[in-house]
Amino acid sequence: MAAPSGSRQGGGASLWAALLLAAAAVLAQVVWLRLGTQSFIFQHEEIAQLARQYAGLDHELAFSRLIVELRRLHPGHVLPDEELQWVFVNAGGWMGAMCLLHASLSEYVLLFGTALGSGGHSGRYWAEISDTIISGTFHQWREGTTKSEVFYPVSLESIFLGGTNCDVGRTLKREVLSYGDPPGEDSLLPTAT
Repeated sequence: MAAPSGSRQGGGASLWAALLLAAAAVLAQVVWLRLGTQSFIFQHEEIAQLARQYAGLDHELAFSRLIVELRRLHPGHVLPDEELQWVFVNAGGWMGAMCLLHASLSEYVLLFGTALGSGGHSGRYWAEISDTIISGTFHQWREGTTKSEVFYPVSLESIFLGGTNCDVGRTLKREVLSYGDPPGEDSLLPTAT
């Protein structure tokens, strides 16, 4: 007895789906290996130290000095002035504005702030993201805890480790320098950066 003609088409679709899945797995492995052997342009501590150096200054002055210093330390890796722009970001219920300075498949550096204060859900990241506060405060309530933390300029920066999930609150005129990279150079995960 012959199989219905529809089952042959289903088998073809299954074959294509399997081939597509295999190709995606190979591509993911290539990206994973590439990230595992890549050296990073910026270092977390360098970014945090620069931000702490300018914390407490008027945020526009601090941002200008940060950009100049990052360009001096990493020529060709920070966007030129004519390409820098502030754009609104809405995510997880919070709103702010960001200015991207550098981005690659493995890391990013950006300026972020909110002039009105905002709060919401941080999301869950497969990357380590650190926000070093220039002005204002940052409130963070981590999943699995019952108390929130408050971060101030020049204090320890807020760090979102891979898999972290938080409720976040940004107060009036909070400005930060943010850096993201995969967690640990030996245990890289795909990043949302």
